[in-house]
Amino acid sequence: MKFGAFGYQSHINNVTRIEMPQNIFVGKNVSIGKFAWLAANPLTGFSECKLILGDNTYIGNSAHIYCTKKYYY
Repeated sequence: MKFGAFGYQSHINNVTRIEMPQNIFVGKNVSIGKFAWLAANPLTGFSECKLILGDNTYIGNSAHIYCTKKYYY
């Protein structure tokens, strides 16, 4: 699985599902909780689809984040 970017000291804990990882950009010191679902899939016709998780972001356990166009979280 190859992300668009994956920052220093970031980690993923037993993620349930990741869709289109090449469109997911993870900053530094990001933590993604257990059973999270991350997706960056341009289903709505937008040409650019990016899920950008900035530095020091925490995504909790069982969170679902689905991106269909360029979006900063």
